[in-house]
Amino acid sequence: MALLQTNKDLIATGMKEFNILLNQQVFSGPVVPEEDMVTVVNDWVNFYISYYRQQMVGEQQEQDKAVQELRQELNTLSASFLDKYRNFLKSLANSVLDIEHDLHPEAYPNSDTDAMWSPILLIIITLTWNPSLMLTLIIAQPDSDINLTLAYNLS
Repeated sequence: MALLQTNKDLIATGMKEFNILLNQQVFSGPVVPEEDMVTVVNDWVNFYISYYRQQMVGEQQEQDKAVQELRQELNTLSASFLDKYRNFLKSLANSVLDIEHDLHPEAYPNSDTDAMWSPILLIIITLTWNPSLMLTLIIAQPDSDINLTLAYNLS
């Protein structure tokens, strides 16, 4: 069953508007953990689906098919956005590692810092929110006295 032109137009409009929303996002502080960003993006998709579902025309089967296609397209756009966000988090983590290397060069007998620090990359992405609206990021290498604490006052 081919989609009705009205539903095709709604899908195209929804995709265009959703893409505008994604392109308006600026990756900067405060950093949102990846899991939370996935939740936010999924909520956006559900919001758009809910909005456009009400505007779909035709029999129920036609409407369901159009909504399914819209969801598929929005999920595709979301996946690309989340890949960009993951790359942003990785670059942020690498920047923090560069700072640590500059602060403690004696801890790096060779230039192979990726192998030395790879176990903490997951720790870097996990941020702790304090009740005082202070965002604190503590980075520590396992089995070492080396650590770095970054704090941002968000109030």
